[in-house]
Amino acid sequence: MKYSFKFMIIVLIAFVFTACNSKPADQYKAEAKKEVEQKNYSKAVKIYDELADEQSGSKDASEALLEIAKIYHSHLIDSLDEKASYKKAFSYYEKIYLEYQSSQEAPNALFMAAFLQGNELNNPEDAKKLYKQFIETYPNSEMVNSAKMELENVGLTPEEILEKNSTEAKK
Repeated sequence: MKYSFKFMIIVLIAFVFTACNSKPADQYKAEAKKEVEQKNYSKAVKIYDELADEQSGSKDASEALLEIAKIYHSHLIDSLDEKASYKKAFSYYEKIYLEYQSSQEAPNALFMAAFLQGNELNNPEDAKKLYKQFIETYPNSEMVNSAKMELENVGLTPEEILEKNSTEAKK
């Protein structure tokens, strides 16, 4: 009995300590935004990551993950080469559409994951799968036509796309 009481006290103290250390989501967002404005992108990613961990499963978390993905997609962290940055962006987009499927950010994340695979990471087959998944999952999205167009052209060079379009226009 006295061991369970001690255990409860320890759990309670741990809970209070954890609760005291957490900040409101708006504070994390303001700090991260400030770091972005100051071009401290690595620091901003760290803050957004903390927010996503702290608010896991919430709208704030999915928004934070999307901001991280955008930073990596824009290749803003100097210590990473372009391909590594795109891979990181993809992993965050993927996390959003897999773990936050009902979030407002999920459709954009899935589309951007497909775009990265097809246009930046040179994985046309993976891009095709993701575009098809996007079209099936979000048939009413305003981006469906863009996904269909990307799906038709994935893996083609700009010259091949122009040739294809001019041939179709002549028909």
